[in-house]
Amino acid sequence: MSDTSEVEEYRLELRDIYQTIADNRQLAQEALPPWQLAATPLHAGFNYLACIPGPDADPLAFGQRLYDESRVSCFPLACFTADTELAAGKSPAGAHWLRITCASDRPVFEAQIEALRTFLVDHA
Repeated sequence: MSDTSEVEEYRLELRDIYQTIADNRQLAQEALPPWQLAATPLHAGFNYLACIPGPDADPLAFGQRLYDESRVSCFPLACFTADTELAAGKSPAGAHWLRITCASDRPVFEAQIEALRTFLVDHA
């Protein structure tokens, strides 16, 4: 295989990956509008941070409940160096910032977003 064809193959692979990320992000935005209070822009990378209300005030309790009830694991923003008090000061009362990874296969992502949506419906 020539260097040119390897570069082209890599370019196409990257294009497909970024299209998957964009498509998954769009799906999340379409599925979560009743709950999504804020979100990070697309250029922030493949992790989509969504601010949503939750049944538990504590972000770790919310994450545990989400997993226990829907088998969706999430990472509350407080787990990623943002102090819980700092995040709370920048968010509506009772809201949590979640890291949603859009770099996953579409069927898996669809199932996770649907499980998250169902959880939010059940706790609205």
